[in-house]
Order: sequence, then C-alpha cells, then structure tokens
Amino acid sequence: MKQYYVYVLIDPLNDEFFYVGKGKGRRAEEHEKANTNRIENDKNNHIESIQERKSHNKVKNRVIGRFDTEDEAFAVESVLIKWMYGLHSLTNEVHGHRHKNIRPFGNLDEIQDLDIEKKINQNDGLFTKELMIGNDIYNIEDKLTHLRSELLKFNPKLKISSPDLTRPKDPAIYIEINKFTKCQLILNASGNDTVIFNIRPSDNKKNSRERFILDYDKNSGNGTYDVKVKKTAPYLKLKGWLKYNPHYKNEFSEIKDRINLVLIKFTNQTFQEK
Repeated sequence: MKQYYVYVLIDPLNDEFFYVGKGKGRRAEEHEKANTNRIENDKNNHIESIQERKSHNKVKNRVIGRFDTEDEAFAVESVLIKWMYGLHSLTNEVHGHRHKNIRPFGNLDEIQDLDIEKKINQNDGLFTKELMIGNDIYNIEDKLTHLRSELLKFNPKLKISSPDLTRPKDPAIYIEINKFTKCQLILNASGNDTVIFNIRPSDNKKNSRERFILDYDKNSGNGTYDVKVKKTAPYLKLKGWLKYNPHYKNEFSEIKDRINLVLIKFTNQTFQEK
C-alpha cells in the first residue's frame, strides 16, 4: 500500500465525520488510545464523549485515499477540511497546509488569484488594443517590411502587398498567386519571429471563396494539403506547414522554397531569382 493516506474519524452513532487527518502507519487509530495527558480540544473531547457511551462507543476511522508523497496527502487533507466539509463542521483546529489556495466551504464568490481569469472580450476594443500594442513592441510592421524587401530582391515580379495590420491578430503580407489565390505570410507578436503560411482566396468575395473551395475539394484527396477549411473563411496549408514555421530572417531560404512550391503548384511557374 502507498505510505501516506488521508483519513476521517467518524461518530458511530450517526456516521458523521468529525475529524480529517493525514497520516501513515497506524496514525488513524492512535487518536482513540487512552492518554492521561490528553490535550483539551474539541477532537479529544468528542472522542471521550463517544467512549463514555454504553453503546456506539468505539470511534470509527476510514481512509479516504492513499498517496505516494506527503505533499499529495496534505493537499487532499486541506481540500477536504476547507472546501468539502468546512472547518465549522469538524473538530479540526486548522484548515491544513497551504489552505489559502483552497476555496472556503460554501463560498461561490469569485476569488482573486484563485478563479480562472476571464478571457478578454474580443469585441470590447481592449483585446484589439492589446494586440496593436504587441505589434508595436515587437516591431511587426518593420519585420514584415524587411521580409517583403528581401523577397523582392530575388523576384521583383512578385506581387507582394505592403504590411497589412488592419487585423492586429494576424498582421501579414500577401503574395498574389493567381486570379483566385494568394499566399498569406503572418508574423505574430509572439516574440519568436516565425512566419505562418496560409493559402487563401484572393479576396472575400463570394465567387472567389466558392472557386477556392471548389479547387480545394477537387484536390483534397491527393495528399497535397494539410487543411483547415471553413466555408466562411476558407484557407489551406501545404504538407508540412502545420508542423513547422520558419524564422522570418534566419531561415529565409525555407521561406523562398515554400513560395516557390506554391507557385509551382498553383501556376506551374518557378521562383525566379534575380
């Protein structure tokens, strides 16, 4: 058996729990032993009152759970005392170890540093403002500008948009692939400076989306794509793009190779270096 355990002492008259403890060995049985120097407290007084009865005069104990470590046992003991039973219904004198991190019995109020922080409402303006601040802190527009200029050095014929930060969550540049398709290169304000690649419809018009989805459906069975497609906002990824995002500067050759692959697959052209 696991060495450490949490136990309860039970009044045999009504099977009510009156004490929660943590122990090992035969600790749960030791409370009932006669002791002329017994400390005066609620637990010992309750035990004594049980022993003085003519019947139902032997305290019951039951192990609630066994654990590999003492810390695990302490944690469960504290949860049972403070949240499950409440100190007011027990003869324990204290809530237990690290009880400040445990909700008090019956308290369903929101507690700071205990409850899960509420997600920022993405429609209240604060979320967007934080994203914009992050983009400024990490110089996202400058980095996208650098990436665009480097790509144009190798192929001035590429039709690459200026950095688009109108969607602060996904700041990006776009490379026109064909009439219905563009390649999106996203650089988030995460600090890792990696580029996320997506293939998207050329615009959000209905006919562009429908043509894009139709083309995807036609080619979806050939293993070409790692895809996440929504009809309202369709996009796809080529094989391997879900697993790895290249660094916008240090792995520029990988970025070039990916764009070259897109051009070949969608236009039968190659990435012509200058």
